[in-house]
Amino acid sequence: DDIDVQILNLERLSATYYRFVPPSIIGLLGKNNLAALTLGSNVKGNFAVLNVRMYPEESLPLDQTEALMNRFFNTVNRFAQQSDMIPMVDDANLQSIMLVCQNGVDSAVVTALTILARIDADNKLYGKEEQLDVTFVADQTEVYFGICGDEERYIPVVLAPAFEKLLGEGAFLRQMGSRFLMTDTAYEHLAGKDSYAGRYIGRLKNTDLDLGLYDIYDDRSAEQIRLMKQTRHAFDKAMELYEKGFYYEAKNLYACVLRENPGDMAAKYYIFRCEALQEKNQ
Repeated sequence: DDIDVQILNLERLSATYYRFVPPSIIGLLGKNNLAALTLGSNVKGNFAVLNVRMYPEESLPLDQTEALMNRFFNTVNRFAQQSDMIPMVDDANLQSIMLVCQNGVDSAVVTALTILARIDADNKLYGKEEQLDVTFVADQTEVYFGICGDEERYIPVVLAPAFEKLLGEGAFLRQMGSRFLMTDTAYEHLAGKDSYAGRYIGRLKNTDLDLGLYDIYDDRSAEQIRLMKQTRHAFDKAMELYEKGFYYEAKNLYACVLRENPGDMAAKYYIFRCEALQEKNQ
């Protein structure tokens, strides 16, 4: 009886450990159990990665913020596990989650769109302040995944320096009005490009970055998708003119897009950018 009790307690203890370090993390590191992990266990490679960030209302009471964070994590974690992805909490307040996508970019796109559909369905059950507002960003990049810390405590971490620089441009990404953005590197690895509604929305350039971005908009309503497709040609031409430095002509085309689709946040952003660049060049 004592042995049975000890075995039961050990099983419960093991189950508790795996809540903190899921088996998927151990498997990616090439180990078969928690005890086999050592400080410095790591894997490096070129992976599809997703980041999903939640933007809660700042005025929410702490208990409602906690409930919102739990809804967010539970939804993302459930669908990530179904797609054999490894979720890593990317900041201390549970508002950013990094997903290592072992099955490539196509799997990442399906999972992101599935999670967005689930969030939209759940949001209908809650009031205005309790809506989950999230943004996905996908990339294909060099990733270091391993165990850091010291001999007293092991901490699983994901390091993706280029991706993290992109995520640091959060204000710009939000201005695009998209809930799912993808880098040009990830888009090149996407086998089913024709299966999704998407458009090129320009390059993000600064001292650390030079990459193209695509807006994947399958998550929007049928009417919104119709308007995006209807204005796609004009938007693409405006982007071409903008990148060649023809700001006056580009602004006029973005204005045409906006007249047909007043909710196009990217078109609004580029109208202001064109005006600013015109003034700068005068």
